[in-house]
Amino acid sequence: MSKGTDSVVATKDVESFKDLSGKAYAIANPGDTSHVTAKLLAQKAGIDPDSIDFVAIGGPPDRARAILSGKVAASTMTTLILTPILEAMDKGDVKVLTTLAKEFPDLPLAYNIARDDEVGSQAAMLQKFLKAEIKGYRWASQNPEAAATIAEKYIKEVPHDLMTRGMKGMIDLQVYGLDGGLTLEGVDRTQQLLVSLGAIKSAVKSDEVATTQFVDAAAKDLGPSR
Repeated sequence: MSKGTDSVVATKDVESFKDLSGKAYAIANPGDTSHVTAKLLAQKAGIDPDSIDFVAIGGPPDRARAILSGKVAASTMTTLILTPILEAMDKGDVKVLTTLAKEFPDLPLAYNIARDDEVGSQAAMLQKFLKAEIKGYRWASQNPEAAATIAEKYIKEVPHDLMTRGMKGMIDLQVYGLDGGLTLEGVDRTQQLLVSLGAIKSAVKSDEVATTQFVDAAAKDLGPSR
């Protein structure tokens, strides 16, 4: 999953991140990704991060309630199937200022992880798994409604229309790694971003923590996605 799914959601009176100076902003916990990315976005907007009142509230549902109740002016959250926020967006009560996929394209949502011994002993299985996964992402990006129907078997509480909207939102954010989503250069950029975010102290050589052998082989077999 090559990009994050969070959006910066704000009340309708906020036109840009710069307008958040002097206002309350909901985060999950001090120093976490929601907090640090917000401070970086403030700097990009030309305002002092300390001018924003960061309030630790908890998970996305709690942060959504804080926005809707007027307790805070903005927060970051994945809105794809978050019904209260989506309904408020449709009414024009809240808006999306930007997305982390746009602002931090080198910060992926997830990697496939395996132990070194499995990379060696289970290479054939891992190759089949990754190729099938990429094929699945490509199919889902072309058939969001059918993909939603499959997802509903495992996430039973989400109605079909909402799940379909979420699938289409994933496509719009370009989250899927349709060509594998992994390069050593990308791992380097991700590490540098994580260092700047304070999530890790220093970077390591990318080939010590990642291998593209399976992505490269899958891309060769499947050809480019576009």
